[in-house]
Amino acid sequence: MLSLVGSLTSQLDTAGRQLNKFFDLFDYLSKGLDPFQVLESDCYILHFGLTVAPKYHGLGIGLELELQSQALGKACGIRGSAIIFTSMYSQPFWRKLGCTLINDVRYDEYKNEKGEIIIPNVVGSSVAELVLWKYK
Repeated sequence: MLSLVGSLTSQLDTAGRQLNKFFDLFDYLSKGLDPFQVLESDCYILHFGLTVAPKYHGLGIGLELELQSQALGKACGIRGSAIIFTSMYSQPFWRKLGCTLINDVRYDEYKNEKGEIIIPNVVGSSVAELVLWKYK
């Protein structure tokens, strides 16, 4: 039982550290920006990590998931989203949503104070993009 708990704790710790990298990326990309002010709202949805299996790319599933997120947000009185696009597959469709590019960073230029790349070995993309999507 203790080994199971130790293993689960280790997995959660690793997942938490990986998740923190994305929150730090959001902070880096949104430096000097107040999404609440830009979206004219006291709350917004922060998206990252939406993934569609490669065999389903190009079928509009990711776009539909974002549109459903918008519908849910609007139903709850939310006026917009901040979205981090990290994949070359998803980056082209933010333009279809009518989002505004706020900032981007090349992964090989996103480094910690020691000069180490924070998110190494990214496959299929060289840049992360932060966009704001003000719902209509």
